Amino acid sequence: MKILICKGYGVGSGEVRLVAERITHWHGIDFNGNHGTEIYLDTGNSVRVQAWPRDVEKAMLLLSDADSCDVPSSW
Repeated sequence: MKILICKGYGVGSGEVRLVAERITHWHGIDFNGNHGTEIYLDTGNSVRVQAWPRDVEKAMLLLSDADSCDVPSSW
């Protein structure tokens, strides 16, 4: 099981840990100038994180060689 670790999206959001194998796709979001990424899971749920979509993509690629990966924050 590989874990993607991100900062949650929004004021006061804590750390978010996602099982990489459950992630189906993601896209960029921007609400009032606060950029981030919405990540969709195979359960039908989605999670918003404070990271650029490209950084999420890079982290997913790095997970092929590691058990967990921290994604840098976009803020």
